[in-house]
Amino acid sequence: MSGFHAKLQPRVDILAASELHVELIKAIAANQEIVLDCSDVEVLSAAAAQLFFATAKSLEASGRAVQFQHVSQAFKSDLATLGLTELIKD
Repeated sequence: MSGFHAKLQPRVDILAASELHVELIKAIAANQEIVLDCSDVEVLSAAAAQLFFATAKSLEASGRAVQFQHVSQAFKSDLATLGLTELIKD
């Protein structure tokens, strides 16, 4: 199985989420592994977090998961603010 790997930008806002959404839909449809490098994230918008949550739930239904790697403290903090820390596993 091939994979979709992306290094997230420092600011993952609604525009970045919109662009990433298209790629994630393609990856899900192609049954690809999804790996997101979160090391540079300084700001995570609610729209982006919602996209990641929806993607995770879509994959979970088929026994798969999004892999969030190198999660920055800001990424963790923004997820915590939104009540979505379940997306990442320490």
